[in-house]
Amino acid sequence: MAARIYRYRVLLARRWWVLLLTMSAVVFLEAIVLKNQPETFVSNARLWVSTGMSIPGGTGNAESATPNFIPTQIELLQSPNILKRARARLQTLKPDLAEIRVRLDVVHSPRTDFILLKTSGSEPKFVQAYLDAVVEEYLEYRKEVRTTTVDANLQKLTDQLTSREKDLKETVSKLDKFKQEKARDLLTDTSGMSEIQFNKLKAELSALLFESELLERLTPDQQIEKASSLSLIGLGANPSAAGAESSLRSVDYTRLRQQFQVLTDNKADLSQYLKPAHPKMIVLEEQIQRLSRQMATIREDAAQQLASYRATLKTRIKTLEDNIQSTEARALESKQRMTEYESLKQGVERARAAYDRLLDIVQQVGFSTRVSQESVQIEQRATDALFAERNLPKSLALGAIVGLMLGFAVLFLMDRFDDRLNTTSELTDRINEPLLGQVPEQIGVSKDAALKLLDADDERHAFAEAYRNVRSSLLFLDTGDFKPKSFVITSAIPSEGKSTVSANFALTMANAGHRVLLIDADLRRGELHTRFQVPNGPGLTELLRKQTDYAAVIRGTAVANLFLLPRGKASNRASELFLGSAMDAFLEKAEAEFDYVVFDTAPILATDDTATLAPKIDGTLFVVRASFTSSKMSRSAIDQLHRRGVNVLGVIFNRISESMPDYHYYKYTEYYAAKPDTE
Repeated sequence: MAARIYRYRVLLARRWWVLLLTMSAVVFLEAIVLKNQPETFVSNARLWVSTGMSIPGGTGNAESATPNFIPTQIELLQSPNILKRARARLQTLKPDLAEIRVRLDVVHSPRTDFILLKTSGSEPKFVQAYLDAVVEEYLEYRKEVRTTTVDANLQKLTDQLTSREKDLKETVSKLDKFKQEKARDLLTDTSGMSEIQFNKLKAELSALLFESELLERLTPDQQIEKASSLSLIGLGANPSAAGAESSLRSVDYTRLRQQFQVLTDNKADLSQYLKPAHPKMIVLEEQIQRLSRQMATIREDAAQQLASYRATLKTRIKTLEDNIQSTEARALESKQRMTEYESLKQGVERARAAYDRLLDIVQQVGFSTRVSQESVQIEQRATDALFAERNLPKSLALGAIVGLMLGFAVLFLMDRFDDRLNTTSELTDRINEPLLGQVPEQIGVSKDAALKLLDADDERHAFAEAYRNVRSSLLFLDTGDFKPKSFVITSAIPSEGKSTVSANFALTMANAGHRVLLIDADLRRGELHTRFQVPNGPGLTELLRKQTDYAAVIRGTAVANLFLLPRGKASNRASELFLGSAMDAFLEKAEAEFDYVVFDTAPILATDDTATLAPKIDGTLFVVRASFTSSKMSRSAIDQLHRRGVNVLGVIFNRISESMPDYHYYKYTEYYAAKPDTE
């Protein structure tokens, strides 16, 4: 956000005249319009929105209570239909009035129920008459709409009432018919009795089913006891005789079983020392067999008796199930009859309530047609049209504001199409190359004037520290085992400060104790010889044309360890000279003799010279001038270098403002400068 605000500040400082131009143009046009505008007369009227008469039940005039009523009426007053009717009314009632163009303004008075109307035009009589016509036609139109709406609603309600009356009669007829057909059933409601009987039968059936299941699980001895108990409660043709006989049989069976057990035990004891053929053993065996036959007879009788009882149980269970089913059917049928009766009765009540409610509404609507329900009344008719004095200062001030807004819009559009790099964040976002350093703008120096080169004790602390930062960035650049010795310093277009950057960078390297050769490789317009006040020729041009030798073109400067090779005679064939063998031989000698070789070259997008020379050099430094260079041009120039296989080491952001929000470097160098008693 801070970078964006700074960009707009720079744009405003650069294009302030746009705001002045748009403001002046709009104010001038406003003055011309006011001068040529005819005299204006104004008439006013006022309408009052009242609640009117409220009919009980909510069918009266409650339209004014709706939230959007007043805005709707304002739109209606300004609608083409009302305005057309108003002009037609004037032509009929006042044909002598010449028609003019009239402006109508309708607003809602704040915190009141008044609607304010104002007409303005050049003819006072027509202005007043037109406003009266608008109000009258508006009220007439509302009356027509209300009458048409009420009549239509009344007819619709009457039709609905007739339909509801028919439905009520049909529902009452169904209820009466049902009462006649089911009168006896309705008077003797057996649903409750049937339900009690149904529950009793269900309980009895459950007990019988449980008893039947128990009989299936009885052992033979338990069957004899069960048969005895059944006989005692009266099972059979002669209950008393059968009970006595069954009781004696149960006692005999118990006695026989005890005798059988004694004989069996005796046989087991005698079998230990007597053989089966022994007379005693034979007698015992005969007695045991006789007892077994008697016990079997008793068990068979008990089993037959229980079988008979089971058959009786099954018959009773089947009878109960049939009774339960019929009882349940009767209870369900009775409940359905009562449900149908209640449904018909409620239907009659609903139909009667709907009929009564609709009848009440019809009566109220019929009453409302005989009572005036107008909720908008004329509180003040159109006043006499008075001359409206023009507020010239206000109009011109409004024009100035409009012009200022228009100017800002133009500036915004200009910024949308302006891709110049103003801040470091914009540079890093749009150019994918490392940032090696930021060189601040020197305040008080003309943008077109050449900057003074650095000296050993330069007082431009931030300026000097910026170049030392570039030097450190290159000396400690992570390039692996390869350490570049020769550098090309270039830019996308002219006037970006590459020559100044080249000279100061070479000076900074020399001040660090390195032997540096600065070469003016801009053979078309290079001027480094004037910056260092040395002769221009012979120079690089003559050396590459083999018109002089290496020693004759190298010149010393006032700075220790810094040597300069001027461009020599200007040439438009620099590309051919850079491609020659003389250039390769010169590079070999220069890199052998000097620690670093720095080339100041022509802009990339201006000539092909730099793109031809740069592939032969160890690394290239690309200069971008803040608020000057198009990011599109800079990317295009860097892409051209990459296509030639050039090693672009990074970017130097030149001539940036220290007030830039993302510039935080070397702002305190003057405060932290060496004290007078130190070196």
